[in-house]
Amino acid sequence: MRWSRERRRGNTALYFALALPVIGGFGAFAIEYAYVRHVEMQLEGVNAAASHAALVELQRDDWTFDSARAAAIGVVEGNIVDDAPYSLDPNDVVFGYYNPVEGFVESDDRMVVNAVRTQLVEHDVGLGFGLVFLGREMSVSTCSAVAYGIGHATTDDEGGPGLVNGHFDYDTVEGREYCPGDQRCEGTTKHTHEYDDDFDVTYASLFSGFAGHLRVNDCTENGRIRDCADPDASRFLPDGQPFKIQVVNAELSPGAWITINGVDYDVEAYDNIPFSNLPIYHLGTGESELTELQMNFDVNAIANCELIPTQTRTVRNNTPGIEGEWRSGALTIQLVEPSAIPTSGTGNGDHQAVTTQNDGLLYEATYFWHWSGASYIAAQAEQWQADYDALDCPEPEFIDDAPGGSVCP
Repeated sequence: MRWSRERRRGNTALYFALALPVIGGFGAFAIEYAYVRHVEMQLEGVNAAASHAALVELQRDDWTFDSARAAAIGVVEGNIVDDAPYSLDPNDVVFGYYNPVEGFVESDDRMVVNAVRTQLVEHDVGLGFGLVFLGREMSVSTCSAVAYGIGHATTDDEGGPGLVNGHFDYDTVEGREYCPGDQRCEGTTKHTHEYDDDFDVTYASLFSGFAGHLRVNDCTENGRIRDCADPDASRFLPDGQPFKIQVVNAELSPGAWITINGVDYDVEAYDNIPFSNLPIYHLGTGESELTELQMNFDVNAIANCELIPTQTRTVRNNTPGIEGEWRSGALTIQLVEPSAIPTSGTGNGDHQAVTTQNDGLLYEATYFWHWSGASYIAAQAEQWQADYDALDCPEPEFIDDAPGGSVCP
């Protein structure tokens, strides 16, 4: 009996000795996995902060891809991950846009970029057990994408073509015929309700417009549009007459861009150009000839609360906006004489409105979201703000696990 018990003790010791490497291996792997997961969680936090910092930079008027990339890199630099300072490869900061069908789509078009993806990769992570028991070091790769999601701002508005969740109204006025004396322009020449829905567009061209709006290259007679072949008609803007193009109230409607001779300008960026530095154009032929002028809108400009909501009556009557803005804050293009005198306090942004023909106003076009809420004017300021606050406007959101197409590679 004693011999048998001793034999069993010897077998147990032998089995334990044989199992010890396996037990140690599992234990070491558990320690290794916990450490790698700890590093991964650290890396995920740094990565998310980097992509968010780049997205915040994209909201600045003067942002560039380089400045947004630098914002992301600046967040990462100096962070300690796996007991060492970490850095972000500039090539791993990618810009684009997101939709539920395609996922994250890379793009270098400033007009559509609304998302940033960053990716941090760290190799040879761990305490060395991976190399001993798995024959290789362990790696961690994290990816984070953040975007301004699509909002659903609407006030019982109709669907249909044009912009999502609403429509924009379009007005034009020519300064020569409709701003008599030294009075401000009161009343626009031509108004079209639901312009984008009527013509299934997301833009309004000042050279090839619809609905009988005066175009900058039209001919007129006594204030009425005429065929340029009519001997009694004359160019509204004579060939060779110099003028500047300015955008007023751009900060109230950031979901738009202006196209001038094939070049796109974000309206806020264009508004930041000092009036004295704006180029001079003319119709006709030769250098500085204006051949294209168009206001474009992101199809989600209304849904994303990036087109000023107000009422037609106050825009057409030029009732000042809550902060005194021209035409109740409507986004405005003005063609003005190079020596024009803007009126201080009439624009939400750097460009101030030129208010009369005597000050150099030649032509203007206005755009606004015609909603069912209050008008953007001082007398309705409290109600307008309450109506606006009730909208479902988008906020930054991480889209790593969003449904639809892929986000991270």
